[in-house]
Amino acid sequence: MEVEWKSHKAMFEAGVPMFCPEHAQLVKDAVNGTVNRYYGNGSYFVPDQIVPGTYRTREPVHDCYWERAAADGSIIDNGFVTAAKQLTVTVGRNDGAFTTRGCGRWEKVG
Repeated sequence: MEVEWKSHKAMFEAGVPMFCPEHAQLVKDAVNGTVNRYYGNGSYFVPDQIVPGTYRTREPVHDCYWERAAADGSIIDNGFVTAAKQLTVTVGRNDGAFTTRGCGRWEKVG
């Protein structure tokens, strides 16, 4: 994959700003290795799809559900939030999965 990216790097750097200017910063960040990963609705396996750490929502939430689960699916911790300006959840290194619905985007902050 690394070889493929390097061979297409110039094409992305030249083409994206021309054809998709709204994504130009994302390409620049990807080339520099500074892309911020956000997690939205879905379930993510630890550590394959989401790394352990502290995550915070990027915007106010309404009718949000989040859940930390063990490898066997049993719930370690969860929450249903009707409304909040911001939420913070720590995904543990021994967690099996993190699930989120209606919480917007989560960003790793620690």
